[in-house]
Order: sequence, then C-alpha cells, then structure tokens
Amino acid sequence: MRTHTGEKPHSCSKCGMNFADPSNRLRHMIIIHTGGKLHNCSVCNKTFSLLHNMKRHMKIHDNDRQKFSCPVCSKAFVTESYWKKHMENCTLNELIDAF
Repeated sequence: MRTHTGEKPHSCSKCGMNFADPSNRLRHMIIIHTGGKLHNCSVCNKTFSLLHNMKRHMKIHDNDRQKFSCPVCSKAFVTESYWKKHMENCTLNELIDAF
C-alpha cells in the first residue's frame, strides 16, 4: 500500500534517504555506504552487491548456453547484448590491426 500512498517511513541513518520498504533501505546501506559485496561467483570468485547481478553473471560460465559466437575471434556469449558489445570492440580492434 505504501507504493500507492508514497509513504516512506524507513530512513537511512547515514544520508537520510527514505524508503517505503526496510529491505530497500538495507540494500541501499550495503551498496552505497559500505561498498559491500555480498554475493560471490563460485566459478571465478567475482563479487556482486546484488543477487540478480550475480545470477546474470553466472550465465557466462555455462558453456552449453553460449549461443552467440564472434566470427572474428570465435569467443562465445550467452546473451546477444554481451555479444553485440564484444563485436563492437573486436571488429574495431581487427580494423586497427589491419593498418
């Protein structure tokens, strides 16, 4: 109901920012004020503040799901967005190396 009323009774003790939900305040405190990294990738040990970011990252380690391949260097990617970002750099680097 607080979403509809705009009520935000949970305040950050560090900066005074207000939140409707105490879990959002906790996430804010961890990310903004402590720089905390709570979730570790079990494969490469990279750390993440948010669980959903770690879950998205874990997809890069799943070789069976890597469906997008670079025609220049043969590197494979799980998502099209990662592949497109790579292609911009890989193609650019190939052109630079050609000169």
